[in-house]
Amino acid sequence: MVHSMWACGDTDCERHGPIALGRSAMPSLWSAFALFVAFVTHVGAFKLDPVFGRLNSVVDLTGASLALMMVLGIIVVVIRPRLPRPVITDLLVLTVWLFMLVGCREVVDAYSRVKVATFAVVTLPLYFAARMLPTHVSETCLPRYLTAIGLYVQLTGMMFGTWSSDWGGVRLIQGAGANYLSLGYVAGSTSVMLWIGQYESRASGGRVFLRMMFALSIVVVLLSAARGPLVAVTLCMLLYGFLGRKLSRYTVISGFFFTVLIAVVARSSIITPIAGRFASLAAESGALGMGTRGPLFAAAIRAIGSTPTGVGTGNFASLMGTVGRDYPHNILLEVGAENGWIALAAISLLLARNAHQAVSMIRDEHGTRIALLFCFALVSAMFSGDINDHRLLWVTVGAMQRIIGKEAK
Repeated sequence: MVHSMWACGDTDCERHGPIALGRSAMPSLWSAFALFVAFVTHVGAFKLDPVFGRLNSVVDLTGASLALMMVLGIIVVVIRPRLPRPVITDLLVLTVWLFMLVGCREVVDAYSRVKVATFAVVTLPLYFAARMLPTHVSETCLPRYLTAIGLYVQLTGMMFGTWSSDWGGVRLIQGAGANYLSLGYVAGSTSVMLWIGQYESRASGGRVFLRMMFALSIVVVLLSAARGPLVAVTLCMLLYGFLGRKLSRYTVISGFFFTVLIAVVARSSIITPIAGRFASLAAESGALGMGTRGPLFAAAIRAIGSTPTGVGTGNFASLMGTVGRDYPHNILLEVGAENGWIALAAISLLLARNAHQAVSMIRDEHGTRIALLFCFALVSAMFSGDINDHRLLWVTVGAMQRIIGKEAK
């Protein structure tokens, strides 16, 4: 019998074959996979990376990272084909997507097509990618990567970006640019992670550094004048303080001190319009003093009551007499008004289930970082952005389901 020089016994193939080598590298693969998920989640709102955008690079790092994430996901599945079992949350997410797709049939507006395509190409893959991550990666690696990338965006933006006025706040110009909401969203979620990190750090030097970075992130949120992320950060800090029994007078005072210190250094020409924008929370008429949010909320509620099947994906502008990208700035009202009652029931049940679990996770101090990131994204989604602006919401929903599923076994 002629043997090939590449022939080997079954035992040798099992020990030294490519699949075996791949399995030995699984921790590194999962970590890299989580890094790409975090990068697309945060930098995806900025279109281009701050450094490369400043250098006028034609490479869209968001798209490149998404492609690499897909390739890496395929490799992970081939090496370790055991995927999480489907859960009711998967069905609820797919139900929302299905009704978005159906609602786009009779709408010819470009925003509608882009909205559906973005949900299919970016938002859904991010959700299912987070569902694939092992529990320990979801609890540790993913939040740390999100924090690191959030700081990277802010610091490189300050060094290489151009800042300009945007609706009373500031925006970071880099290539395609990022509006004030994207900036506030990334800075807000980063500050939540830093708020937790300074409690868990055992080294005094580490706590000082984390508090300084926390103060920096809070100042960026204030500079952006993104009201949804600011409200979300405040509520998350209180939620973690009371449920996690982590409230400390020293921490509150030191955080306030660093915030004021950095704010004083900021240019007064920027502070004035920002103060005016936040003052509108109390001065403007409308629901919750959100000014323009009142008419948007009211129009969405009327549409939900009068059109059980929805007005069509991305067609909310027709209710307001406008054209193009317009939405209620509330994810529940957006889905209900555009996609109907069934889609509204699906996303309401989805978010309610995760909110209940998040409270339990924070109280039990298990998966606290992901749970608080979900709370931040959820509160932000009630006041700002459309369904695809809140990629972090879908990522944390997927990660939480993996953690919950592991606990149930």
